[in-house]
Amino acid sequence: MTITDNFNEEKKAKDQASALKKIIHKDIEPGVIDEEMIVNIVLSGFKDEAGRLARSETLDLNSVTVLRLEFLKILKIDHLWVMPNLKILSLAFNQIDKIENLDMLSNLIELNLSFNYIKKIENLDALIKLEILSLYGNQIRVLENIDSLENLLIFSVGENLIETYKGIERLRFLKSLRSFNIEENPIAKDFDNPMRIYIAAFLPDLKYYNYAYITPEERIQGRKKYK
Repeated sequence: MTITDNFNEEKKAKDQASALKKIIHKDIEPGVIDEEMIVNIVLSGFKDEAGRLARSETLDLNSVTVLRLEFLKILKIDHLWVMPNLKILSLAFNQIDKIENLDMLSNLIELNLSFNYIKKIENLDALIKLEILSLYGNQIRVLENIDSLENLLIFSVGENLIETYKGIERLRFLKSLRSFNIEENPIAKDFDNPMRIYIAAFLPDLKYYNYAYITPEERIQGRKKYK
């Protein structure tokens, strides 16, 4: 996935979230991640003859590399250890309030936890191959516990509750990081001290902020302001 693709996906997700706020699903029970849910979702991705064949055989969850459990009112991350070879996981648009039970997913490359109720970044140390992490639209207040994500390329914590610069400068130690989004947080609404200029000054390896290229002029402006 490119920087542009990620921007488009995030914009689409935001539009979906806005629309969903107008709809009340009283008839939908909270979802529980178990083997039945996983199998049903995986099989629903097969079409026509492929679907018929998949349903006639025993599904090998070890071979599944992509899983999207979205819009299911899931309360807790669980039971994903049955899929140790997952590379792409989306749990967006649920009711998850804690990042947990991901230790067995060491092959994960992309993780989308957007539009949940997560309050803290935690329990990601095992995801050493992770390249894309989206925590957009949660309730996070501090950037923390991501130092182990050495392969991270794209990181979004837009539309959270972050009010402090704490943790932002530590992103410079993530040498692979190229795109970062923290817009629509309280910290990014200080127009006298634009977050974009701060980022340009303190994250020299970063190429894109809020999916827009950081220019040499912004680097110079940042260095002058924060020297």
